[in-house]
Amino acid sequence: MKYALLLLLCFHAYAGELRFTPPGMTQVKGPHQALWPEGAGNGLLLISINGTGAEPHGLVPFGETVVKMGYHKLGLDYPNGVIPTVCKYSTNPQCYDNYQRELVFGDQVSYEVNINRAEAVLPRLLVALKFLVQKDPLRWGRFWKNNQPAWDKIVLYGHSQGAGHAAYLAKLAAVRGVFLTGGPFGYMPEFGFATWASSPGATDPSRYRALLHKTDYFGSDEHLSMMKLIIGEARATEQVIMSQRPERDGHNAIIIDPRYAGVWESFLASFSNIR
Repeated sequence: MKYALLLLLCFHAYAGELRFTPPGMTQVKGPHQALWPEGAGNGLLLISINGTGAEPHGLVPFGETVVKMGYHKLGLDYPNGVIPTVCKYSTNPQCYDNYQRELVFGDQVSYEVNINRAEAVLPRLLVALKFLVQKDPLRWGRFWKNNQPAWDKIVLYGHSQGAGHAAYLAKLAAVRGVFLTGGPFGYMPEFGFATWASSPGATDPSRYRALLHKTDYFGSDEHLSMMKLIIGEARATEQVIMSQRPERDGHNAIIIDPRYAGVWESFLASFSNIR
């Protein structure tokens, strides 16, 4: 019985996995991770942007839930060593805006990070996805159109630091959906909230979802306020869930504890049901 249980625990819900670093790309925390379901799945791709210091192949229960729901998944490796709270007490009112812009696009505008254009989130995403398309066009080609990602088939997911990157990128690209946990960040006591949050964006505000925790040690009020700026206060009532389940670590439990799988599944299903 012990051995049968061990085999069960080692079983993965996904049909395939590839860990890779495209030629010429620098590996930061670990190789990118691609997962895929049996068959064609639901025709959607979830791109995962993890938090500060995290490796692309983490969040195993969440990844298995994503694939079980029929998604392909790409976990992105990127320079995630500088936590976004570095801007909280900055004397520059544009600190958060510049931090996001440099990390996502590689524009040299921030004093808090130093990211070469090729190493930023979007350029690395493009190279990683194109690598998969060239390696296995029958499986991944549906997510690439006119020499760019087929954004209407892509859900951006981000946790903690990654939540800000996913939400910021969705301002540029009209994606299928945006799923955030433990973020985004953007509040400065002296200056208020980052202006990017309330700026017009390409992705319809109705396509954002966020799972937060009341006891998040970074401050759930900040994350909720940022969501209200991004999607509007009225929508936040339906599109943001604030868990109050007792947790030792509310910031991370919401994305590593399988007890939250019901919420993950609900959000993921909402994106696949869009017509």
